[in-house]
Amino acid sequence: PDEIDDNTILELDPIGIICDAFSQILENLREKNKDLQSAYDKIEAILQSAPSGIVIIDTETFTIVDVNPTASEIIQLSREEIIGRNCCDFFCVESKHACPAMQNKGHVDKAERKIITANKEIKTLIKSVRPFLMHNKMMLIESFIDITEYKRMQEELVKAQRIESLSVFAGGIAHDFNNIITVILGNISLVSESIKDVNKNSYNMLKKAEWATQKAQGIAKQLLSFSKGGAPVLKTTSVIDLVRDTVSFILSGKDVVINFDIEDHIPLIEIDEGQVSQVFQNLAINALESMTKTKKLDISVKKVSALDRTKYPLIEGNYIKITFRDYGTGIPEGLIERMFEPFFTTKKHGSGLGLAIVYTIIKKHNGHIFAENHPEGGAEFKIFLPFFDKPDVRQDSVQKKHPQKNRILLMDDDEFVTDVIVAMIESLGYNCISVSNGEEAISVYQSAVDDNKPFDIVIMDMTIQGGMGGEETIRKLKEIAPQVKAILSSGYDIDNETLKELGFIGFIKKPFKIDDLKLILEQAIK
Repeated sequence: PDEIDDNTILELDPIGIICDAFSQILENLREKNKDLQSAYDKIEAILQSAPSGIVIIDTETFTIVDVNPTASEIIQLSREEIIGRNCCDFFCVESKHACPAMQNKGHVDKAERKIITANKEIKTLIKSVRPFLMHNKMMLIESFIDITEYKRMQEELVKAQRIESLSVFAGGIAHDFNNIITVILGNISLVSESIKDVNKNSYNMLKKAEWATQKAQGIAKQLLSFSKGGAPVLKTTSVIDLVRDTVSFILSGKDVVINFDIEDHIPLIEIDEGQVSQVFQNLAINALESMTKTKKLDISVKKVSALDRTKYPLIEGNYIKITFRDYGTGIPEGLIERMFEPFFTTKKHGSGLGLAIVYTIIKKHNGHIFAENHPEGGAEFKIFLPFFDKPDVRQDSVQKKHPQKNRILLMDDDEFVTDVIVAMIESLGYNCISVSNGEEAISVYQSAVDDNKPFDIVIMDMTIQGGMGGEETIRKLKEIAPQVKAILSSGYDIDNETLKELGFIGFIKKPFKIDDLKLILEQAIK
């Protein structure tokens, strides 16, 4: 090759060549940097707008190096407050600081995990984890979605389905049980009246039997409240008076200090007094059974809006919030979600139906109930009952009349029930004819009208197996005689509005005593 001299070097212009080369390199770097910046901006936009929570964790120190807004919202802290914290402060609560992801080489696929938020709430997540390199360091990127509400709704659905199936079963038992009690109570009433002035010993023994039968009636009432058919009979009521009277009565003589914290201007509320009183009874008994050394029960009644609900999932509206707080041992960890399951109990001699009945009654009132442990010990049950401003409806008092030789038609498909009710009616001085279904009732009633010997009162059961029941029968009787006086008899409660809509003038609930029957007949005859 030719020898390179100074002139050749000048002609080659090495500085210019180097500058051109550097310019080209810088241009390429600028382009690459633009591409990198563009890629970074895209990734940042995805992270910031992702509906999933995303957290980046240093695998050496397990500190959180970055989070996106969704993760901040779930954890309930700002990005600045989270970065630098140990991931175990929030994640893998059940693992007790052992990292499940690292045990699986940094890989987790859609696993269900728990997280503890800044407000000490336990939330359920579906989480996936992958390892990646950042600045030559191994990192974990965790993405997760909050399924806490979904899990709660799923549990509510399972609970509702279980209660639904049991309520149908309970309704069937309660109906038959009520008929049996009606026969027993009716016969006891009849015999008691006949020997009252003859044999005091036997009379007193029968009164004890009557008392025991009425206790059995209370069990039937609880089953009906739990059953599908036990719809609330609503009445405008002061929930303050109801909770005070019920709890004070149940805990009287039990050496329990009851503290009432009642907010001013609590409105009247539409509830079934009997059913909601049963709720308060069961919660008071549950609190009593939970008490150890401190025999104290705090009950508060406040007015709240669904907008103030914080962690309680309520439908929009206004609520009366009733809280029962005891000072016992609290609810064992992991059992809170099972507290309202039928037949589940933590008590040695508990039936497991008390709180299930409470839950069912509150749900039938379109309300909500939640169980939790109080931070300072003991358990809390919080009831939310919706309220509307409605006027109180009061019934007129009824003047009693002495029975006369009136004709009564009785319709019931249970032979034993029919026999005892007929005996009770006739012992009160009335004439009674009985039939077992609606078709017979219509035929007998029509014949009586044709013979100009109409019945003064018709008493009919609501449900007739394999035949026409009370609702259809009353419609047919109204066609024959629009002025017919009919009394409905049933083990289920019926509200006055429904009674009027169906065409009945009165209602008597099974089981009943002769005094109850006497009163309803006198009211109807007036």
